[in-house]
Amino acid sequence: MRRWRRKFKSLGQAFVEVLQAEVAALLEDFQRTGRGALRGSLLLIVAAAFAFWSLGVLTVVAIAVLALFMSLWQAAGLVFLLLALTAGVVAWRGIRTLQNLQGPTTIVRSHMEDHLDWWRQNLAAKGEALPPAEEPVGRRGRSWEDDEL
Repeated sequence: MRRWRRKFKSLGQAFVEVLQAEVAALLEDFQRTGRGALRGSLLLIVAAAFAFWSLGVLTVVAIAVLALFMSLWQAAGLVFLLLALTAGVVAWRGIRTLQNLQGPTTIVRSHMEDHLDWWRQNLAAKGEALPPAEEPVGRRGRSWEDDEL
C-alpha cells in the first residue's frame, strides 16, 4: 500500500511541477505580448507626433529654404509630402507590429495543444492509447475554435 501511496505522491508532485512550468511559460508569453503591444503603441504615438509637428516644420524652415529655389507653394508642397511620407511609414510599422501579436487566448490554446501533443506522443511511444476527449453536452458538432471572442 505504501508503494502505491509513494507513486501517487510522486505523480501529484510531477503534475504540480508541470503546472508550475506551464504557468511560468504562459506568463513569459504574456509579458512578450505586452512588450510588443507597448512597442507598437509607442511607434503609433511617434507617428502621431511626426504628423503633428510636421505642420510646424512645414511652415518655418523647409519652406523658407526651398522658396529660394522654387516658388513658395511648390516648396510648401514638397516639404509636406516628405513629412507625411515619414509619418505614414512609422504608422505602417506600428500597425504591422500590433497585427503580429498573438492574443492571450491564442497563446493559451497553443500551449494546451502542445501539452496534449506531448502527452499523446509519450503515450504512443509506450504503446498506450490516450482515450479520446469527450465533448461537453452543449458543444457537440462545434469545435472550440468556432467560438467568437
